[in-house]
Amino acid sequence: MSDFDRQIVINADSRSPIVVRQSEFKGRRGIDVRKYYYDLEMELKPTQKGVWISVDLWPEVLAAVQQLLPPDVEPVGAPGGNDDDAES
Repeated sequence: MSDFDRQIVINADSRSPIVVRQSEFKGRRGIDVRKYYYDLEMELKPTQKGVWISVDLWPEVLAAVQQLLPPDVEPVGAPGGNDDDAES
């Protein structure tokens, strides 16, 4: 698996996990953040609810998210932050 084939599943609830994955679209690399569902065979399938963002824009997106975090929530990777919530 190349470094660009990784994904992380966030189990926000048992029926609709959120999948964050690296992907390529029209020759451009990006990050896809999307709600998924389990089909009848219990396989994860994507919904239309999500967004694909070019890797070039991620520094700006991450900075914006950090500005929107409530003061009592530390960003992941920050000293004292919680890195154990994501699964790969």
